[in-house]
Amino acid sequence: MDKTITLTSDEIVNITSAIEDRIILLEDYLSKHDGTPIAHKRLKEFKEIKAKLND
Repeated sequence: MDKTITLTSDEIVNITSAIEDRIILLEDYLSKHDGTPIAHKRLKEFKEIKAKLND
């Protein structure tokens, strides 16, 4: 499902910050544990979303 929305600069910064926090938590967890395929997939998805927001 595709959806186009308009975000303000402040909203983009807030969303990016929240995603960065999740990335840090996941990377920290995965550095200490083997993790699951779902955790690795989620980390990849968060990084892709962050990249899209910062284009």
